[in-house]
Amino acid sequence: MVHLGGYLLLGEQYKKKAPGKSAWLDSVGSLYSVMIGQEKERYYDAVRKLICGDNPA
Repeated sequence: MVHLGGYLLLGEQYKKKAPGKSAWLDSVGSLYSVMIGQEKERYYDAVRKLICGDNPA
């Protein structure tokens, strides 16, 4: 699992070697997808209880 800090560090490394105006992220939605995609439980827990309002992750 890549934590957000590691992901952003990787982005900095990419930018140092990337050509021209290429971008690591194309939108804030992409960043959200990276963050939420790393969680085991996102919107619902294992018993399908809605947890998006109180999930500490």
